[in-house]
Amino acid sequence: MKHPYMQFLVFFGILIPFVFVNTIFANTTNDELDADFIKAAFSGNLPEVKRLFEKGANVNAKRENGITALIGASIEGHQEVVEFLLSKGVEVDAKVFFFGRSDGATAYDLASQKDHQEIMKLLIRAGAYHEAKAAAPPPPPQPSQASKRNIGNRDNR
Repeated sequence: MKHPYMQFLVFFGILIPFVFVNTIFANTTNDELDADFIKAAFSGNLPEVKRLFEKGANVNAKRENGITALIGASIEGHQEVVEFLLSKGVEVDAKVFFFGRSDGATAYDLASQKDHQEIMKLLIRAGAYHEAKAAAPPPPPQPSQASKRNIGNRDNR
């Protein structure tokens, strides 16, 4: 004679380990997916970048040192990959802490070191912080219309 709880125990004895194992491997899969995403961006493989993004890769995934897909694509000059990442809302000012910079380097910084002008323009349009932007003086105040009319008119003293 079967015990009434035997079906219950067998069911949960199989289900619980299955759920637990799948949860563990799902996290590993996401980490691997993100690592593959960054690698594809570095190599300029736009179809693979798109495929991994559709599979759920995090557009802002970072390696231990802070390297991102955008930084990788910017360093290597892969303009189409940079455009795709920007269209997906990637963080443009993420910093990586290597290449001899203790303050961290952004995708813009690294693209400028490699003189990737088009990528630099894309990053600026996307709102990337850069030294020229920070060092630029504020625009001069614009004269009012009344003061423009009176410039050079000595009778208005």
